[in-house]
Amino acid sequence: LAALTALLVAIGGGIYAWQNAGNLRGFLLATENGDAGKRMPPMVFDMVAKLEKRLAEQPNDPEGWARLGRSYAVLERTGQARAAYARRQVNARLTRQLAALVTAFAQIEIARATVAAATEDLRVQNERYRVGAATILELLTSQTSLTQAEVNLVQARFNYLIARAEVEALVGSTL
Repeated sequence: LAALTALLVAIGGGIYAWQNAGNLRGFLLATENGDAGKRMPPMVFDMVAKLEKRLAEQPNDPEGWARLGRSYAVLERTGQARAAYARRQVNARLTRQLAALVTAFAQIEIARATVAAATEDLRVQNERYRVGAATILELLTSQTSLTQAEVNLVQARFNYLIARAEVEALVGSTL
């Protein structure tokens, strides 16, 4: 069965090569002369034009920009290929930075909740200490936890501002 499959593939490849020998020789000759982009079938140019149109309508597609860059490279449009690859890199970086911004914002909310919980714990420990049900160590531990929660909130706000500044730098305007 494997031998039959290999034979059919070989026969199919041979028939294809025989029927398209002129096109293949022309393409190989064009490649040697640096004319590969000029000798492409019109269908290739149509596909590239459709991809360009789709990316103009939906520019947030890093894989689409990579595909367009590869297409331009095959067509020997080096400048356009570089621009498409650069667009892909910027797009991917913007996606990462926006995710970092959302994460930093969520961390602020978590840190606020932690401060609220630590504040309540300190209130309870103060009351327990006042009535003699808690030790000074428990009270000091609660105070330390609140202080650390407040430090974490400041750090979360700082991380958010950094992430926001990086997005602003990337898009070239303030948010």
